[in-house]
Amino acid sequence: MKKVYPKPVEVNIDNARMVMRPVWTKEHMRKVLNTDMLAVEWAVVQLQNRTVRGEGDGRGWNRADMRRGKKFSDWIRAGRHLTGDFKASARKMVLKYAGQLTDSANTRCPQFFKLKGKAA
Repeated sequence: MKKVYPKPVEVNIDNARMVMRPVWTKEHMRKVLNTDMLAVEWAVVQLQNRTVRGEGDGRGWNRADMRRGKKFSDWIRAGRHLTGDFKASARKMVLKYAGQLTDSANTRCPQFFKLKGKAA
């Protein structure tokens, strides 16, 4: 199956050639979550982290998904993968949070991540 991750963009700033980290969009995040199960597991853990740190600031799981999300997250953190019906359930659940996950993917990393070289 073909990976659908965004591609890095090369940028020239002050004669330094840099590679800009790809910017995720909600649509792109949804495509990845629909095709890659490891991305779904990453999303479950990210949402649990946001819930724990957020303490009711509108980030992380909503009240209806909190119990199931925590169980999925604990399962994944124990080194196991989701199987069977839990895969479909987790995928359906995290697709609702594509906006938060996009924000997570875009802000967890610096905008410029690799200096390719400088012009003299």
